[in-house]
Amino acid sequence: MNINPKRGPVDITCPYCLLSMRHNLLMSPYTERKLTYCDEEEGGCGKAFVIEFRSEVSIKATYQLVLQETSSNAPHSERED
Repeated sequence: MNINPKRGPVDITCPYCLLSMRHNLLMSPYTERKLTYCDEEEGGCGKAFVIEFRSEVSIKATYQLVLQETSSNAPHSERED
């Protein structure tokens, strides 16, 4: 698991005025919430709100079922002499 924090662009929508913004935030597995403000210079309301980072992990498994026929399970054949 990579635990190094990364800075990257994140699309955020203000819950008050619904302005969509793109922030360059530091994302870390240890930081789940961050306080941010709606950008008034971009036409937003200027209110503060908390954003939560959510991680989603997808795990896939592949298996193979192998059936072996043993002599006790094999069909018995009748022999004619």
